[in-house]
Amino acid sequence: MEASYMAVQELSGRIRSSPEKHGPEALERLEAILLDKSHGKQRCGHILYRSCAETLACLVQEASGPDLRLRAHEVLQRFSLQTLGDRCMAAARALGCLDPSIPRPHPPYPEDAHVLSVDLEDIAAAAGIKPRHCFRAGRSLVLRDGDERGLLVLKLGNEGPDGNERLAREAAWLQHLNSHPPPSSRGNHVPRPLRIRDSCLFRISATSGSPFAESLPREGPALAFTAAPDYFAYPQEHPETGPRSPREARRVLARGSFLLGRYTSKGILHTAPVPLFHNRIQAQRRDDAGRYLWDRKGRLDRWLHSCRYPNFGASGLRDFEHLAPYSGASLELFRAAGTQILSLLLVAGSVFRLQDPSLVGLDQAGRPTDARHLFHPRQLRQMVQTIFMNYFLGFVGRAYTGPSPAGLDSLVERMIREMGVDRHMNEILRRQDQVGMRRREFVGLLREKGMSAEQARRTPQAERDLLLPTGPHLGDFNSRISLPELIDFTAGCAGTCIAARWLDAIRV
Repeated sequence: MEASYMAVQELSGRIRSSPEKHGPEALERLEAILLDKSHGKQRCGHILYRSCAETLACLVQEASGPDLRLRAHEVLQRFSLQTLGDRCMAAARALGCLDPSIPRPHPPYPEDAHVLSVDLEDIAAAAGIKPRHCFRAGRSLVLRDGDERGLLVLKLGNEGPDGNERLAREAAWLQHLNSHPPPSSRGNHVPRPLRIRDSCLFRISATSGSPFAESLPREGPALAFTAAPDYFAYPQEHPETGPRSPREARRVLARGSFLLGRYTSKGILHTAPVPLFHNRIQAQRRDDAGRYLWDRKGRLDRWLHSCRYPNFGASGLRDFEHLAPYSGASLELFRAAGTQILSLLLVAGSVFRLQDPSLVGLDQAGRPTDARHLFHPRQLRQMVQTIFMNYFLGFVGRAYTGPSPAGLDSLVERMIREMGVDRHMNEILRRQDQVGMRRREFVGLLREKGMSAEQARRTPQAERDLLLPTGPHLGDFNSRISLPELIDFTAGCAGTCIAARWLDAIRV
């Protein structure tokens, strides 16, 4: 393999210096290396495949003749969507490095996060509703009027020093998107932030006789906005009618896929359609805050829990605090599109699991729960296709007309096997992570992870690693993802979308 790697490096140098002379011969040799599956069985085979794919991408961008450029693209595209494994990731990543002329918008500048003390009655009057009842949805208190015309949402900031700034940033994005919505053929409801006396953040109180006085957020300031009645209707369930059928869920996934692709095509990246983590429990001491870097194929923490309330639903996208402008950095677009596509695919799997939310974890004998009977292979396959086709349509701006991704049946089978059986339930609270915790914080974390109050109180701190059954996860703690095929497919979809938009741009 070393000889093959050196040959690829030599080819790469010759192509960069004079692509018109060495292009056709080089293309055939590079394709032959990618066709050779035996390299994938060797320890560093992925490095050879990546070098080979990057050299082909060089041909795509620098070859003098359009025919050669298109042939090099076709080779990469074939391996990207028609295979899984190292060859797929290498080809998809090479396609993802292309620059498809995505705008680089300036983010809306958030105003000073000034907090205004107001009465709930003033907020409701500004929203134009007369609240009759309320419910909690995550960090938000949601008030609904009697006519079911809309919602008044009071959203609390995250804990930490930047909580107010993040709320102010979301308010700025909401205001900007209401004034400059990305053009779309699909309905996308953007909530409207409320402003009172030049402030968008409020500390809210209520009169003593108000039925909502006890429900109001006391932890800190809130962002207030009005939203559509179905703003909290998720792909897996409707708040009033319960779990959705797979067909209904597919419609919601189609809209979410299209809108995520369309926003990304305008340089507005939703960085957390689903909150994904590698090791959530180590978030405080990791440079990446435990966030999931999908192209590294690491274990995925608490996948089903993360999908429970995704940041897209029946009305469109949600949680605009996670929007970020595209900066043009290398692979930024590939990784952002992959995060979105992976999130959509995980939610598709959760649609079936959440038909029976109680069926999760380990049984009394310690055996993993088997929920594979909740899945329907044909319907899951349709969801996967729907996600890819609609994301492509939103991002590229036209329908996908190429061959269907290969291995869909195999991918669906593997998704059902890994998502349907809770084999990976444990995470580890390392001794070194316990050392810096206050006792109250330590006990609270154990309670949050499902330990009883008495057991948490008696557990010694910083004496040993603690094994906590918090899954299901996809993979063992600090290990690889147990469903690598899902990552390969995600990469192929992301690379295909970026390359198609790049090709359309150079043909204009």
